[in-house]
Amino acid sequence: MLIVGIFIFHFCGMFPYEIVPGVGHLLVGAFFMLSGFGLMESFKNKKNYLDDFIGKKTARLLVPVWIAGLLVLVFQWFVFDNHSILNDQRYLFDIISGGPASTTTWFVVELIFFYIIFYVSFKYLKPKPAIVAVTAMSLLLMALLSQQQPMWYGSGMMFPVGIIWSYYRDKIESVKPHGLLIVSICATLILTYAVSKYLEPAINNLIYGNLQCLLVGTILLASLVMRKNNIAQWLAALFLCNIVYYASGVQLGHLDNLATILPLITILSIVAGLDILSPMTDFMGEISYEFYIIHGMMILVSKAWFPDLMTCLISSFVLSLVFAFVIKRVSNVFFDSKKRKSVTSG
Repeated sequence: MLIVGIFIFHFCGMFPYEIVPGVGHLLVGAFFMLSGFGLMESFKNKKNYLDDFIGKKTARLLVPVWIAGLLVLVFQWFVFDNHSILNDQRYLFDIISGGPASTTTWFVVELIFFYIIFYVSFKYLKPKPAIVAVTAMSLLLMALLSQQQPMWYGSGMMFPVGIIWSYYRDKIESVKPHGLLIVSICATLILTYAVSKYLEPAINNLIYGNLQCLLVGTILLASLVMRKNNIAQWLAALFLCNIVYYASGVQLGHLDNLATILPLITILSIVAGLDILSPMTDFMGEISYEFYIIHGMMILVSKAWFPDLMTCLISSFVLSLVFAFVIKRVSNVFFDSKKRKSVTSG
């Protein structure tokens, strides 16, 4: 459901709304956390996982975005009659992420940085020092990027959080979910107060953005665990986290869009927890990355075709699903053929 929230965020941003639910960096932060968690889980469970790590991981990122880039070119030519796009330096230099009409440049580049940091740390250090190294280098990277747009640094610290979560998974998951919530809520409030009192605005934004991501990640994870145990506790936890999130925003003066962020995240959490919708959410999960790299173009295309708001919303979502599936299938041709050759040669 993370990608659905990001889609809503970008869709609203392309129309003249007074209020846009600013959930973009929060949900991307959850993606970063899941990425770090997944890498660490694979490292723990797969022998020789780091062999050809950089090549495999970057290919998984770049092949889909190159395919998306070709689709962007086609739509620019035939929908927007933009035959001069190949003379546009933004497209030529940004083709790695599908051209200027896509929304993935920073996300792809930052993920590659994280992959390199992870590889170097775990290749040459033992796990605990490697985790420290990844955390320190990620923090340094976020600090260096803090002069850029907030999306570059507002969620990046969630990557080492995912690694730490995986490494201490048994201990963390042995604690009752409401215990984790209480600890994370108290830590959030204390850190929020410290940030508001003692840090400069630039560092304030860097830390607060990642604190937001941490709290939202806790909401999502704890709610998915708690719903299996007790529905009343689950709903109470969501309500409590909403209050804490709002309180931290008030303390730091970050009140923009809180009224839309909180209900949207809560609704996404509830929908993600409904077993009856699991076939749909599983399918969305399989193509979430491809959906991410093409949905911006599909919103622009639908906006050009359908001036009606609701028709445009439905059209852009359906087109994003269709072309995300196409990108996934075409990408898999390259990776599946490589697997078959490897098995045959073996």
